[in-house]
Amino acid sequence: MGQKPITIRERAEERSRRIKSELEHFGTLRELHQEVRERLGSHIRGTSYGAVRAIVEGEVDHPRPNVTQAIAEVLGVRSQYLLDLTGPRTSYEEATPGAPTLTTSELQFGQAMADVRAILRDAFPTADAAAFSQLWRLWSATTNREA
Repeated sequence: MGQKPITIRERAEERSRRIKSELEHFGTLRELHQEVRERLGSHIRGTSYGAVRAIVEGEVDHPRPNVTQAIAEVLGVRSQYLLDLTGPRTSYEEATPGAPTLTTSELQFGQAMADVRAILRDAFPTADAAAFSQLWRLWSATTNREA
């Protein structure tokens, strides 16, 4: 017998799990929200803090594709990984099938970057999300990940 099809609710929960996993390396929900709004514009429906939070928490069964795609871009993952829940996490993984998702050194480096972000956030409380986003893009570029 075949596998039971995934329900819409289960898709929302899986999307939430994937986003939360990526957020551990990216930063806070507030920073994610700010980046999504910067990419799409504050006038676009679905970009309020509450709307982005609801997607992250798995409360939205049918999120707006443009918002989900912006979330994926900000987090450095392929949009299909969050939209359709298909395929590899990054285009790097797609180009090298069977390659490990993250090496130990990448995990250590990712944790170090998260620590640096926390230190910078404490040292420069008035810095905007764009400054922290730039650090993420630099890390992504050095590890052959999408920025």
